[in-house]
Amino acid sequence: MVVSTPAHLEVAKQVLRYLRGVKGDMIRWCARDVSSTHTVGQVYGYADASFADDSTNRKYTLAYFLFVNNAVFSWRSCLGSIVATSTTEAELQAFAMCAAEVLYARKLCMELGFTQLHATTIYEDNTGCISLAQHMHLRNRSKHIALRFCFVSALIESGQLTPVQYASADNIADLGTAARARPAFERMKAIMFGDRR
Repeated sequence: MVVSTPAHLEVAKQVLRYLRGVKGDMIRWCARDVSSTHTVGQVYGYADASFADDSTNRKYTLAYFLFVNNAVFSWRSCLGSIVATSTTEAELQAFAMCAAEVLYARKLCMELGFTQLHATTIYEDNTGCISLAQHMHLRNRSKHIALRFCFVSALIESGQLTPVQYASADNIADLGTAARARPAFERMKAIMFGDRR
C-alpha cells in the first residue's frame, strides 16, 4: 500500500503544470514530408528497455513507439512483468512487445489502404538483442527466453520485421524508459509529434 506524502503532491502538481503547458500540442501526420527512408503509410518503430531500474523488485522498464507518416500513433511504456537476468533479455522483451503491436498496426494500416510493401523496421540499440533475433544458432545460450526469441525470429524470417541497429542517443523509445534532460526530451518530443523543423 502506497501512502501519499508531500513529495507525491509536489510531483502531481508538476504533472498538472506540464499538462497545462502542452495542451496546445498535437500529433501532426503529414505524408508529404515523409523521409525517403520510410514510404507513405509504412509502419516503423523503436523499442528500448532499461535494466533492473526498479529499486523495489529490480524489474526493468520497457517502451516502444510506432510511427506512420512521420508521427507516432501507438506507444507503450511499462514495468516489465519479470526480472530480466541481462540487458539483452530486457531488450528482447521490449522488442517482442513492439513486434506484437507491429502485427496489429500492419493489419490496421492495410485496412486503411496503406499496403505494407516492406518488412516493418524496428530500431533497437542493443546488439545482443538483434543477434538473438536474427541468428538461429544462438538458441542454446538463451533457452530461458526461448518463447520470445522464437516469436521474434519467426516474424523476421517471414519478412514482416527487420531489426536495425540504432544509436541509444537517438532511440525515441529511450524516452519511455527513463527521464531525459530537457533538450533531449524536447528534440525527441518534436520527432514523435511529427514536427521535424
